[in-house]
Amino acid sequence: MPEDNSNKPPYAGHKAYRTPEGLEILSNQHQAVERFVQCFERSSKRWEIIVYPAMFAFVILAAYGFYLVYNLTHDMRHMTRSIDTMAVTMEDMSSKLNAMEPMLTRLTTMDKSMRMITVASDRMRHDMTVMTSNVARPMGIMNSFMPW
Repeated sequence: MPEDNSNKPPYAGHKAYRTPEGLEILSNQHQAVERFVQCFERSSKRWEIIVYPAMFAFVILAAYGFYLVYNLTHDMRHMTRSIDTMAVTMEDMSSKLNAMEPMLTRLTTMDKSMRMITVASDRMRHDMTVMTSNVARPMGIMNSFMPW
């Protein structure tokens, strides 16, 4: 009956592994590889604990960054529309100020007239002061003669 070779590793037929020392070496190598695999699995579990949350955090931060950029562009668009409207308003105000040029000349004329009125009022005040001093002294003498 032929031997079933499906369970044997391909190197099992080699001469070095037919001896008990060879089998012991093979067993030690198998145990070393088994320990390496277990160590690697534990290490990969640790990395999974670190890497997966880090990837999740990166995705969250990337989504938030996209949201911030989107809002910034939306706000900039709104601001440019406002500035365009303000520019039209400023042009309209400028044309209205140019229409006020004749009023400015009238105000200048009115200012000159007010200065002349101020000078005239000051002269009247001075004249009234002089007249009071001229009339008050004789009136004081006459008041002493009057019976009322």
